[in-house]
Amino acid sequence: MVEAYAGSFGRVAGQFECGRKFDEGWHAFASGNWFNENGWRDYSPSEIGQLFAKVGRRSEAYEIDVSVTGANTNLIGNGLVSQTFLAQSQTSIFTRPDQTKNQLAMVNVSGNALLEGGSQLDGLVSFCNVRTRTLNGELNDAFEGAVEGGAVDVPSAVDNRRRTQQNGAGAALQ
Repeated sequence: MVEAYAGSFGRVAGQFECGRKFDEGWHAFASGNWFNENGWRDYSPSEIGQLFAKVGRRSEAYEIDVSVTGANTNLIGNGLVSQTFLAQSQTSIFTRPDQTKNQLAMVNVSGNALLEGGSQLDGLVSFCNVRTRTLNGELNDAFEGAVEGGAVDVPSAVDNRRRTQQNGAGAALQ
Protein backbone atom coordinates (compact mmCIF):
# COMPACT_ATOMS: atom_id res chain seq x y z
CA MET A 1 0.00 0.00 0.00
CA VAL A 2 1.26 3.46 -0.89
CA GLU A 3 -0.53 6.66 0.03
CA ALA A 4 0.30 10.34 -0.46
CA TYR A 5 -1.53 13.55 0.28
CA ALA A 6 -1.09 17.32 0.39
CA GLY A 7 -2.95 20.09 2.17
CA SER A 8 -2.96 23.47 3.83
CA PHE A 9 0.20 25.15 5.11
CA GLY A 10 2.36 23.46 2.49
CA ARG A 11 1.66 20.01 3.92
CA VAL A 12 2.98 17.08 1.91
CA ALA A 13 3.00 13.56 3.31
CA GLY A 14 3.16 9.95 2.31
CA GLN A 15 3.29 6.47 3.75
CA PHE A 16 3.83 2.92 2.60
CA GLU A 17 3.65 -0.60 3.89
CA CYS A 18 4.34 -3.94 2.31
CA GLY A 19 4.86 -7.49 3.44
CA ARG A 20 5.47 -10.86 1.89
CA LYS A 21 5.90 -14.52 2.76
CA PHE A 22 8.62 -16.37 0.89
CA ASP A 23 9.57 -20.01 0.43
CA GLU A 24 11.01 -22.02 3.31
CA GLY A 25 9.27 -19.94 5.99
CA TRP A 26 10.93 -16.58 5.30
CA HIS A 27 8.86 -13.43 5.72
CA ALA A 28 9.45 -9.67 5.51
CA PHE A 29 7.54 -6.49 6.27
CA ALA A 30 8.34 -2.79 5.93
CA SER A 31 6.45 0.41 6.58
CA GLY A 32 7.32 4.06 6.71
CA ASN A 33 5.99 7.56 6.55
CA TRP A 34 7.18 11.06 5.78
CA PHE A 35 5.48 14.33 6.74
CA ASN A 36 6.53 17.88 5.86
CA GLU A 37 4.71 21.18 6.31
CA ASN A 38 5.37 24.91 6.58
CA GLY A 39 3.38 25.06 9.83
CA TRP A 40 0.22 26.92 10.74
CA ARG A 41 2.11 29.18 13.18
CA ASP A 42 4.79 31.69 12.22
CA TYR A 43 8.26 30.17 11.85
CA SER A 44 7.05 26.62 12.43
CA PRO A 45 7.95 24.25 9.57
CA SER A 46 8.28 20.62 10.62
CA GLU A 47 9.42 17.37 9.07
CA ILE A 48 9.01 13.79 10.28
CA GLY A 49 10.33 10.54 8.82
CA GLN A 50 9.80 7.06 10.27
CA LEU A 51 10.75 3.58 9.06
CA PHE A 52 10.17 0.05 10.38
CA ALA A 53 11.48 -3.11 8.73
CA LYS A 54 11.37 -6.73 9.84
CA VAL A 55 12.64 -9.97 8.36
CA GLY A 56 12.35 -13.41 9.82
CA ARG A 57 12.08 -17.13 9.35
CA ARG A 58 9.73 -19.65 10.91
CA SER A 59 10.07 -23.42 10.82
CA GLU A 60 8.62 -26.25 12.87
CA ALA A 61 11.64 -26.18 15.19
CA TYR A 62 12.42 -22.45 15.56
CA GLU A 63 11.52 -18.87 14.72
CA ILE A 64 13.80 -15.85 14.41
CA ASP A 65 12.97 -12.19 13.67
CA VAL A 66 15.18 -9.15 13.17
CA SER A 67 13.57 -5.72 13.18
CA VAL A 68 14.93 -2.22 12.66
CA THR A 69 13.15 1.01 13.59
CA GLY A 70 14.36 4.47 12.64
CA ALA A 71 12.95 7.96 13.01
CA ASN A 72 14.15 11.44 12.24
CA THR A 73 12.18 14.56 13.21
CA ASN A 74 12.79 18.27 12.89
CA LEU A 75 10.04 20.11 14.78
CA ILE A 76 10.06 23.90 14.78
CA GLY A 77 7.70 26.23 16.60
CA ASN A 78 6.39 23.60 19.00
CA GLY A 79 6.50 25.73 22.16
CA LEU A 80 3.72 27.15 24.28
CA VAL A 81 2.17 30.53 23.49
CA SER A 82 0.48 32.82 25.98
CA GLN A 83 -3.22 33.67 25.60
CA THR A 84 -2.27 37.33 25.17
CA PHE A 85 -0.22 36.50 22.07
CA LEU A 86 -2.93 34.22 20.69
CA ALA A 87 -5.53 36.97 21.16
CA GLN A 88 -3.45 39.15 18.84
CA SER A 89 -2.94 36.42 16.24
CA GLN A 90 -3.62 32.69 16.18
CA THR A 91 -0.34 32.20 14.31
CA SER A 92 1.76 33.88 17.03
CA ILE A 93 4.88 32.37 18.52
CA PHE A 94 6.40 33.35 21.85
CA THR A 95 10.11 33.01 21.09
CA ARG A 96 12.22 31.78 18.27
CA PRO A 97 14.07 29.78 17.32
CA ASP A 98 12.19 26.89 18.86
CA GLN A 99 13.55 23.70 17.32
CA THR A 100 13.68 20.08 18.48
CA LYS A 101 15.45 17.43 16.42
CA ASN A 102 15.13 13.74 17.32
CA GLN A 103 16.87 10.72 15.84
CA LEU A 104 16.04 7.15 16.77
CA ALA A 105 17.77 3.91 15.79
CA MET A 106 16.59 0.63 17.29
CA VAL A 107 17.39 -3.00 16.50
CA ASN A 108 15.67 -6.07 17.97
CA VAL A 109 16.53 -9.71 17.44
CA SER A 110 14.11 -12.24 18.86
CA GLY A 111 13.64 -15.93 18.50
CA ASN A 112 12.48 -19.17 19.99
CA ALA A 113 13.29 -22.82 19.62
CA LEU A 114 11.51 -26.01 20.59
CA LEU A 115 13.59 -28.21 22.85
CA GLU A 116 13.39 -31.93 23.50
CA GLY A 117 10.57 -32.92 25.83
CA GLY A 118 8.23 -30.14 24.65
CA SER A 119 10.01 -27.21 26.31
CA GLN A 120 10.62 -23.95 24.49
CA LEU A 121 13.53 -21.49 24.69
CA ASP A 122 12.77 -17.81 23.97
CA GLY A 123 15.31 -15.01 23.61
CA LEU A 124 15.48 -11.33 22.82
CA VAL A 125 18.35 -8.89 22.30
CA SER A 126 17.74 -5.20 21.67
CA PHE A 127 19.65 -1.97 21.24
CA CYS A 128 18.29 1.58 21.07
CA ASN A 129 19.96 4.95 20.45
CA VAL A 130 18.06 8.24 20.79
CA ARG A 131 19.56 11.65 20.08
CA THR A 132 17.73 14.88 20.84
CA ARG A 133 18.97 18.37 20.02
CA THR A 134 17.11 21.54 20.93
CA LEU A 135 17.62 25.19 20.09
CA ASN A 136 15.40 27.61 21.99
CA GLY A 137 15.36 31.39 22.11
CA GLU A 138 14.45 32.49 25.62
CA LEU A 139 13.73 35.89 27.11
CA ASN A 140 15.26 37.01 30.39
CA ASP A 141 12.77 39.36 32.07
CA ALA A 142 15.12 39.98 35.01
CA PHE A 143 17.90 41.29 32.79
CA GLU A 144 17.41 44.39 30.66
CA GLY A 145 20.88 44.43 29.15
CA ALA A 146 24.25 45.82 30.11
CA VAL A 147 24.90 49.52 30.01
CA GLU A 148 28.24 50.57 28.59
CA GLY A 149 28.86 54.23 27.85
CA GLY A 150 25.16 55.01 28.34
CA ALA A 151 23.93 52.56 25.68
CA VAL A 152 22.35 49.14 26.07
CA ASP A 153 24.39 46.79 23.93
CA VAL A 154 23.58 43.33 25.27
CA PRO A 155 20.22 41.81 24.36
CA SER A 156 17.98 40.37 27.08
CA ALA A 157 17.55 37.03 25.35
CA VAL A 158 19.70 33.95 24.85
CA ASP A 159 19.75 30.92 22.59
CA ASN A 160 19.79 27.73 24.61
CA ARG A 161 21.23 24.62 22.98
CA ARG A 162 20.86 21.17 24.46
CA ARG A 163 22.04 17.78 23.25
CA THR A 164 21.00 14.51 24.77
CA GLN A 165 22.07 11.04 23.70
CA GLN A 166 20.61 7.91 25.25
CA ASN A 167 21.70 4.36 24.60
CA GLY A 168 19.86 1.35 25.84
CA ALA A 169 20.50 -2.34 25.43
CA GLY A 170 18.77 -5.36 26.81
CA ALA A 171 18.54 -9.10 26.62
CA ALA A 172 16.16 -11.71 27.89
CA LEU A 173 16.25 -15.48 27.94
CA GLN A 174 13.42 -17.68 29.10
